[in-house]
Amino acid sequence: MEDDRWPIEERDLSELCLDPLNVRIANPQAGESSIAAYLVAAEDVAVLAVGIARDGYLDNELPVVTFEDGRLMVLEGNRRVTALKLLTGTLAADDPGGVAFSDVGVERVARRYPRELPTSIRVMVAPSREAAQPLLARLHTSNPKKSWLREQQAIFYHAQLDRGRTVDDLRVQFPSADDIPRFIRMGEMRALIRGLDFKDDALKDWILESRLPMTSFEYAYRSPDVLSALGLAFTTDGLLVDSTLTEGQSDAIQYLLARFKDKTLNTRSLEFKAGKKGEAPNAARTAFLDALRGIVNGENPEPPAGDDRDGDQDAPDPVNPGTDAVDGDSSSPPDGAGGSAGDGIGGGDPGTGGSGTGAGSRGPNRGDTRRRLDMNGFAYQGASPGMRRRFEELRQIDVETFANAAYDLLRTVLECSGKVYLRAHAPARLQPGATLTGVLTALKQEFASDSYVRGILNQIDAGGPRSSSAYAGTAQSLNAMNHEPDHFVRPAEVHAAWDRIKPLVIRLLA
Repeated sequence: MEDDRWPIEERDLSELCLDPLNVRIANPQAGESSIAAYLVAAEDVAVLAVGIARDGYLDNELPVVTFEDGRLMVLEGNRRVTALKLLTGTLAADDPGGVAFSDVGVERVARRYPRELPTSIRVMVAPSREAAQPLLARLHTSNPKKSWLREQQAIFYHAQLDRGRTVDDLRVQFPSADDIPRFIRMGEMRALIRGLDFKDDALKDWILESRLPMTSFEYAYRSPDVLSALGLAFTTDGLLVDSTLTEGQSDAIQYLLARFKDKTLNTRSLEFKAGKKGEAPNAARTAFLDALRGIVNGENPEPPAGDDRDGDQDAPDPVNPGTDAVDGDSSSPPDGAGGSAGDGIGGGDPGTGGSGTGAGSRGPNRGDTRRRLDMNGFAYQGASPGMRRRFEELRQIDVETFANAAYDLLRTVLECSGKVYLRAHAPARLQPGATLTGVLTALKQEFASDSYVRGILNQIDAGGPRSSSAYAGTAQSLNAMNHEPDHFVRPAEVHAAWDRIKPLVIRLLA
């Protein structure tokens, strides 16, 4: 019986052979350089090489190899091994038409991100190709890793504050997290409700057993009207201004929780639908807010009956409708915009952004699948004809078809928005001929005492390892797109970049 514990060995890259029987390879007779050429053209190996050059090689997932005909064949990890071979110049040029070191621009990549990369790596040695097949199937036909739910992410980030870190510290330490204040808000509310002096033991058990989906409850505390009725407020970092509750506030929150428990409130309830600007609020919402205010003030009015005509099934996350709000793990806020409630940027109540949020609707499409950028909450009111033209083009450009042009335009919009602000408010900080890097440096100096803007700027200008979505919209990525011939983006990255820089553009041009 074969030992399940396969050995792990350190092997030179030159010993590792790319697998011509890999399912991605059409020609089983192909040599190593032809295999590499195909992987570069069809499997995004050049993009992977950029990530390794920028962030370093991580061996938390080891390539799987086996001996065949005296050669060490790579069964799992061909893309990673190819990227490393290209970056270190160890790819065998064994057949005509193969890929050369400079064909994918990795020389420029290596110069742009100078770091020492390994020429030998750890690999796991399988006893045979046949023995490795179950592992390959598990890795490539299923998802063996389960992402943390949004509430679990909130617990993680909020716990860091107990270790003496600030929210700004978290932004720097975890640059790949797209919206840390949102996680902090969720962590704050979770801690608040778990610390209540419950009057109903059944409700207490329901809360302490974590049966309340915080992604659903988020629809309540993200609403400025509901927060105001409860007498609560968040800072721009997501922290509660005051977590000490009066008896009335505690009773009002317990009333709110009980309605979620009894399923007379959910993410589709009319109580959470604010309506369009200028329209009178619906009767259910008005009665609901009045009830909360009355309980907070000790008047104890008769609670309104829940309007459940939309059903008791929670709606999916409006930004990611394919994922139920109960267990989704998207990092986008319910109202589809960043910032905290009442911060004046991308505000509005949950469930009202975009189209298709009426009764019975499943919410708008996922943001990263739209053909146009989400311009909700932003309208350029300045006097510059050039800026006005740029924003008109940004509003109309088809991101699916012209992703790279849209990305370049985002860089222009970010740099020019900064220059507009600095020329009006701090001309001495703006150096003649300043590019994006100089503009960001000047803005950091100008907003040194504004934690909200400084946090956005830190995310845009941060370095270090990041996921592709977190890398989008950073100065590094925007500059690489503008200057590197082999750098390109996909539509989802354009949406992610706009989501990152939009709050800053709004702040600069407000």
